[in-house]
Amino acid sequence: MANICVYKVKVKGKKNHCYAMLGVLPKSDENEILREEGSDENYTLVFRNNCKWSLTYHQYKEFDGTKFNDIPDDPYEAMAKFDGIWEYSMAALSKMLDVNIWYNSGDIDDWRRLECGHCKNGIELSNYFPDELMIEEMSSCYEESDYTEEEKEFYKSEDQIIEIACNLFDILSQKDLREIMNNLKIAGEEKVYDSRTKVSFQELAGALVLESDLVIYDGVHPCKAVESMTENHIKDDLKEQVHSAIWSAYE
Repeated sequence: MANICVYKVKVKGKKNHCYAMLGVLPKSDENEILREEGSDENYTLVFRNNCKWSLTYHQYKEFDGTKFNDIPDDPYEAMAKFDGIWEYSMAALSKMLDVNIWYNSGDIDDWRRLECGHCKNGIELSNYFPDELMIEEMSSCYEESDYTEEEKEFYKSEDQIIEIACNLFDILSQKDLREIMNNLKIAGEEKVYDSRTKVSFQELAGALVLESDLVIYDGVHPCKAVESMTENHIKDDLKEQVHSAIWSAYE
């Protein structure tokens, strides 16, 4: 069993796209589905499998513009169609399949070889993963880096805010993003975003996390925190779309 990587994955999106994920990951056994629920348009799938060496050993390609088109509507056909296409990274797959991915993996003989994270829209958002993706064989690893329940909830909230930033960055123009950045009172930040300045995803995510941290500690839901910070700086014709983008990160 040496050099065996065990992994658990949570994927959210269209049901057939979620099932396509069962095909595109390297695997040594049949997939073990741990949880699945939702509608055809908004589905959550949690599964487990293992592979030789590690996920990143097989996943050496980043997003190159390729999209998985013509995904069969039938989930099992979607899984079969993409079976064996293992070379793309988790971040690339999140873009190619238009899904939200959380993953946790590791070598059961060497827990230092951990790989975990949250990917959406081609971006590695954070190294957060929910408790349901903990791997039983690696329990000693988690014990050595144990977090309190309050800390776990805080890191989950920060991960949601970064996901919201990803959603907003995808739908808002640079002009709208500059408006938000200029109206966030960021401690120690004196940068002014004028028409010559381009807002990066990292800057938006960092600003929203920084501004939200205190109210999250006071029990405010991260979606509500971001909405209250941005609602006065969004044009009326975009407010419904922005509201949807923010609350789609609700867990």
